[in-house]
Amino acid sequence: MVVFLKTARPVQGKFDEALAWAKEIAAKNSKGRPVKVYVPRFGDLNTIMWVQEFASAGAAEEHFNDLRKESGFRATADKHKALFDTNSIHEAVYLEV
Repeated sequence: MVVFLKTARPVQGKFDEALAWAKEIAAKNSKGRPVKVYVPRFGDLNTIMWVQEFASAGAAEEHFNDLRKESGFRATADKHKALFDTNSIHEAVYLEV
């Protein structure tokens, strides 16, 4: 099992708009592999996290390659630049042990 995580901090005053976009991009990204959107209950409250699970690293790579080929996905994805502090975006891939 491989888990893909992405976190980002919305620009001040844009949290609600950023959260709506986060759900929109998650729906476009799902493709049979649900993307869950989380916000913290405690701690750094100005963060949004996406989580997606894959059977293997190869399955994750294939999924993301397919997304890059999809027309319209890039345009939707690029909307993040006005909503998030681009220096706050972090991605990680975790392997189940």
